Amino acid sequence: MIKGTRIGIDGIIGYTQAGYTPQEIAAEILPHLNLAQIYDALSYYEDHLAQINEVLQSNAPEVWRARLQQKLGEKAVKQLLGR
Repeated sequence: MIKGTRIGIDGIIGYTQAGYTPQEIAAEILPHLNLAQIYDALSYYEDHLAQINEVLQSNAPEVWRARLQQKLGEKAVKQLLGR
């Protein structure tokens, strides 16, 4: 998490992986963060790649769907997700 906010580093990384620049993130997406906070998050990510990538992978949509299927069953998941 970025100190004093409810924004996780994984959120910042997600935006950069989607093609947004740090300047766009600070100006348009998360204007309550300053550019230094965005760069601090990116720096922290670079220093902890393996750990954060593991968290990102464990929170991927397909992983959550599999967890839901295991706990609720396929029919309930389809109803929940509207499919």
